[in-house]
Amino acid sequence: MNIETGLAVSAVVISLVATRMAMVQTRIGHTTAAIAANEAALAGLRELELHLLDRKLLHYFYQGAECPPGHVDRDAAVTMAGLLADVMCTGLRMHNRHVASGSYLPWRSYCLQTLNTSPVLRERVAAHGATWWPDLWHLLPPGDCLPLPRPTRGT
Repeated sequence: MNIETGLAVSAVVISLVATRMAMVQTRIGHTTAAIAANEAALAGLRELELHLLDRKLLHYFYQGAECPPGHVDRDAAVTMAGLLADVMCTGLRMHNRHVASGSYLPWRSYCLQTLNTSPVLRERVAAHGATWWPDLWHLLPPGDCLPLPRPTRGT
């Protein structure tokens, strides 16, 4: 083997090793991003649940309690439903982006269960979800969804 062939083989080996190392670093980066996304979603949820607990509103979200118009808790429950929908929809997007982490299906199950046990959340998502929380809106049973809004001129 001459020097040129030896250099070419060495260059190929070095290139293969560098490619392998880049793949490992990419995998580590994706894993780190997935962990960070999961932590961000859970941190938002924990913070919101502390507010729900503090305001004694948890039963409207996890125990199926109704909060009809005119009820003393209605404004707070509707506001918290919007905030919870924000957290849930953001979590769905983040977890879907990192499917390999295995966290999307548990998060989706949590969203489905919470929509099932929270009339005020279901009502809020059904009314505005097509445009505000589309990822959650698509989880509602078809009978709960209001029709998609019609586009206005100029948009």
